Amino acid sequence: MNRVAALLIIVASFTLLPTASPAQATTPCVGDCDIDGRVAINELITGVGIALGSQPITVCAAFDTGADATVQVGELVSAVNSNLNGCLAAPALFGEATKLCVGMQPDWIAAADVDGDQIPDLVVVNRDSNDVSVLLGNGDGTFAEEVRYPVGGSPRAAASADYDGDRLHELPDLDGDGDPDIVTANRDDRGLSILSNLGDGTFAEATTIEIPDSRPMAVAAADLDDQPGYDIAVASAAPGDGAVFLYPGLAAGTTQVTGLEPRDLDVVDLDGDTLTDLVVCNLGSNDVWVSRGLGDGEFAPVATVPVGAEPRRLATGDIDGDGFAEIVTANQAGDSVSLIDNDAGSVAAHADTYDAGNNPRGVEIADIDGDGLGDLVIVGRGTDSLRILTGATSGVLALRQIIELPDSDCSGGELNRSRPRGVAIADLDGDDKLDLVSVNSGNDSISILLQR
Repeated sequence: MNRVAALLIIVASFTLLPTASPAQATTPCVGDCDIDGRVAINELITGVGIALGSQPITVCAAFDTGADATVQVGELVSAVNSNLNGCLAAPALFGEATKLCVGMQPDWIAAADVDGDQIPDLVVVNRDSNDVSVLLGNGDGTFAEEVRYPVGGSPRAAASADYDGDRLHELPDLDGDGDPDIVTANRDDRGLSILSNLGDGTFAEATTIEIPDSRPMAVAAADLDDQPGYDIAVASAAPGDGAVFLYPGLAAGTTQVTGLEPRDLDVVDLDGDTLTDLVVCNLGSNDVWVSRGLGDGEFAPVATVPVGAEPRRLATGDIDGDGFAEIVTANQAGDSVSLIDNDAGSVAAHADTYDAGNNPRGVEIADIDGDGLGDLVIVGRGTDSLRILTGATSGVLALRQIIELPDSDCSGGELNRSRPRGVAIADLDGDDKLDLVSVNSGNDSISILLQR
């Protein structure tokens, strides 16, 4: 610690020196906390504070090049050199976005092969036009013109999960015919709409499932019991205590009270027992509810973990490479994401917090940079951007790139801000690199970002 304290004195003396010009303004180097292409004096002081233990590593993981959740003297020296000599930053992962127009106020998106040609297609849930847009992929990152399918009033999301073990979300095959189907959660109609795939990427007219006294905000599909076929779980943000309605075999079943105003849920095996567990984020009580699946359609609540203010969306995935899925929430009022560690099936009682920019509305986990560890893609509604945080074996996330999403004229012919709400992740052009597609409610569009 004496060496670190001495370095603090050296860092303080740099306030009299000019700072180097940015080398690149979109990717971080050692100590570049805000990825503006330079290491400023205040960032050097932040690094010293982390080394001394007065600040958490989550404040600026750009110092943690050793992925050990600490800041060592050598890392501080590297940051000082960056301050004096400029940054040698890694290239940005993604370039400029390509825009496509979809329905009104799109709220949710997924990538899935709906026509059986082994090429990812896109499914977009449009809240204000009460329909779903399906765009078939061409295999080169481009897509055919959208086809829309009517669903219930004010759809907010559709069911998806990692069904094949590739660490990416797919759509469920609800009727067992080998083709993925679409089921939407419709807030205003208090129910679900099911679009059955006809086998060629087109869908039959929607059928409905009514859920009395509900306000569906999210839906998940998985095998929750010991019977063949998919079951459905629906997060309802009705007044008072929120609930998850369980539909074994698509028939009405039991209700689980989870917390105030649940907004999102996921189905995942958290403890490695091959049984599906349930994770719900509650916007009204600022927490995550975790329940273990018993394999018979019943669940045993095991934890309620506080997170940031107003968690809107959640994601699950292995970030530290130990084979167990962590839980991450996007907290719209807290301008943050919360990371809940999962140590060999034991979910942490507290969450680590990372800056996410203004009003984050979505988050997904996938191995973006190909190092075998899960990375975060944060959807910034208030900043019109996507923010990429890379994972590490230490479990600490580091900011890698901020992608600004362009204005669009899809809504009414005038340029409007993107105001994104969600993101889909898949290899859209067949180059074995994961690409991104944001869904932009502010201008009725999607933005396609191919990885370089």
